[in-house]
Amino acid sequence: MTGIFENITDSKSALAKLASKVPGLGGFMERNDRRAADKLLRETLSRRVEEQHRRIGDLQQQMMSGQGLLMLDDMERAQTSLVTFADSIRTASYGYAGLFDKVKINEEELSKVYDYDSGLFENVQDLTSALDNIQVTIDTGEGLSAAVRELIRAATTAMEAFRRREDVFLGLA
Repeated sequence: MTGIFENITDSKSALAKLASKVPGLGGFMERNDRRAADKLLRETLSRRVEEQHRRIGDLQQQMMSGQGLLMLDDMERAQTSLVTFADSIRTASYGYAGLFDKVKINEEELSKVYDYDSGLFENVQDLTSALDNIQVTIDTGEGLSAAVRELIRAATTAMEAFRRREDVFLGLA
């Protein structure tokens, strides 16, 4: 995922590359490229979270019998967290700073935001692993309660990590 920014800058036309050498315009174009890369990265991240969200629905269907029925409310909580996480990722700001904004976003901060957003893929992997574990416990009939608690923990951790994203903009992270 870290190559998205490089792919965007490498695919520029010769005219765009020449224009980027104009003083002042080059920094503006690079900021726009970084914003575009971060947007693409977050769209991919959001799609991956939505895939896991859909898996919860499938798992809930499998849990409609036996001890799984008791865990459906907890699964619903996790599902709601994943929807919130995916929506937050998709609708987050792209690092724009207006002329009169108190916090100015430059290339360095945009790079940090991009790196931070790339790191959120680890949270998605934790969600995927937790859902894989739930599938195993449904199949074996053992440890479902603990597996669902782990999913809720992974979903909560993912949302907390995303909420800390704003700290990157403010220079607190």
